[in-house]
Amino acid sequence: MNPDNLMLHLVAAIPDEAKARLLDLVGTAPPPNDETLTQLLDNPDLILEIVNALGKTPTQESWELLEWIAAESDQRKLRKSARSAQHRLRSQGFQPVPRTEEAEEISFPHQVWASIFDLEGKQLLRIMQKAPLGMARYARFVISPGGLEQSFARVDNHHEVEAVIEDEDQHIGHEFIETSLAYAARRVHQAIKRSRRSGQDLPEYALEDIRILEGAEEDPWPEELEAARQAVGVQEALQLLQHPTMRYWRLHPQDLVPYLDRWSQVAKHVPMQIQEGTLNLSRVQAQGKFVEEIIRDLCNDELVGRLVEQLRDQARLFLGQGEAELARTAASCVKALEQEEPTENSFLRAMVDASMSLAIELRQEEEEEEDSPWTRSDGQGGGLWVPRPQVGLEEEGGEDEGDQTRIWLPGQD
Repeated sequence: MNPDNLMLHLVAAIPDEAKARLLDLVGTAPPPNDETLTQLLDNPDLILEIVNALGKTPTQESWELLEWIAAESDQRKLRKSARSAQHRLRSQGFQPVPRTEEAEEISFPHQVWASIFDLEGKQLLRIMQKAPLGMARYARFVISPGGLEQSFARVDNHHEVEAVIEDEDQHIGHEFIETSLAYAARRVHQAIKRSRRSGQDLPEYALEDIRILEGAEEDPWPEELEAARQAVGVQEALQLLQHPTMRYWRLHPQDLVPYLDRWSQVAKHVPMQIQEGTLNLSRVQAQGKFVEEIIRDLCNDELVGRLVEQLRDQARLFLGQGEAELARTAASCVKALEQEEPTENSFLRAMVDASMSLAIELRQEEEEEEDSPWTRSDGQGGGLWVPRPQVGLEEEGGEDEGDQTRIWLPGQD
């Protein structure tokens, strides 16, 4: 059924007194457009009048509108009213036409976004779908390596849905990539299977929330990536890891603390080059041994398996963004991870190298902050830079002399 026809039929079904109230509310003559219809749906009393009007109009369109409201509304009172209206239609002798595979299906466009993978391999999926009556369906799913971690779904007007998304952005702050419904369907269904296999409880309303994926096909592995080569060099893998959407593909800095001092000592005492343009093999071999040690200690089968799955998904996302070369590199890394020993794998070696660089950078920032005479103090009104407490110095003078807090201002040393 065409959504535009649904709206026109909806307006035609409204009683005259409700139309008069509609005119007062939105200041326009019916039939209203999408925007004014959304304003109409903000008024719960008018929605109930519409439901009652549909219950007096024995047509297939009325029945399907009531069916949608009864199934999708998040208001219990409204769902109950819609079912009562359907009962009244049947009591008047109306027989709805049953849906068949050949019957015309209601189809509404989807918008789907996937967050970049975080440090723990988690990903947030967002789905927004245009719905009848000027409404919008919205769902989000948090997928972790262990399964489906969170789910949420809502049916509301577009303004409310956009407000929900804006509020999420302020609290989450993830970078999102637009993708396909097929990608989301596969990811969510796989996550549910992993949760069940591991005995992990699904989110309370997960089976209701995934209804937005009903009928969606799952995306297969792209044929153009089937012929991906296996060999990937460390530099090529490093370039992949430096892509902004893969900036969290690192080992956790805390896990690397035991290795930082030795890594820094090699970097400090063994030069990278023995002369211009000639690498120092001693430096390369020393760091190579550290990399192998870290891979043996931290890159277990579970992590490697997770990286394989993430790289497959990342390749799909790259391909969807028109980054075919990066997609092929990611697919090649998948093949190599599946066939090579971890200590010999270029992707893992590149990831360790990038992770160590990040860990050293974070340590330097901490040391610089500790050496600074200023420290940041955050409060409800924001943050201020105040003098760092000087440990070991006794206060001189009385209380009035001791309470001399200063504030850092721009341009002040």
